[in-house]
Amino acid sequence: LSTSIHEIETDPDYDFGNFLVAMMHLYHHVNTAWNAREASPEQAKRSSDEDFRRWRQFPTDIDLSA
Repeated sequence: LSTSIHEIETDPDYDFGNFLVAMMHLYHHVNTAWNAREASPEQAKRSSDEDFRRWRQFPTDIDLSA
């Protein structure tokens, strides 16, 4: 997040595309942590690819363009 803020403040060519990619990357980490919050440490350690895909889903009902 601090890297994105720095880039927004210092890069005159930083545009919406850059912002969207950065927010999707940030959201990936936040959403994975949130969706896996009820998994035990053992479940997280032994998670399947399907678990990880489910935990990291970016919602389709969030519009970042507004």
